[in-house]
Amino acid sequence: MRVGLIQMDMELASPDLNYTRAEEEVRAAAAEGAQVVCLPEAWNTGFFPKEELKKLADKDGERTKALMSRLAAELNVHIVAGSVANLKGDKVHNTCYVFDRSGECVCEYDKIHLFTPMGEENFFAFGTHDATFELDGLKCGVVICYDIRFGELARSLA
Repeated sequence: MRVGLIQMDMELASPDLNYTRAEEEVRAAAAEGAQVVCLPEAWNTGFFPKEELKKLADKDGERTKALMSRLAAELNVHIVAGSVANLKGDKVHNTCYVFDRSGECVCEYDKIHLFTPMGEENFFAFGTHDATFELDGLKCGVVICYDIRFGELARSLA
């Protein structure tokens, strides 16, 4: 399985520009033969516009899900859509969505271990559960950034 990892030049507090760049990067990775395309953390808002985060967050992930679902199906690739600031109710989560080749969202994961030295807990709500999924018969799991420091989370995905 060929994986394309996107290192995107995110513009702080500019979701419109970041969604355009993300689409360009996903298309480029697919054109290079990637079967799975992975975006970075906080790609929709940059990391992270603290004062405006709630206003800039993707409400219920609607924009992210629509774009990534369409791209996955059109390009016939799996997409691990990094993570986005996602407004659920009145709380912002750091959410990763995963899409299979048909465009179906097969995973939604909210970052569990927020990076308290940077004060993430002041802007994001903690996730509450791990997430596994399958891509082409391969069992996969999601962790976001600081989550990797907690071995029990990785073990729960095995």
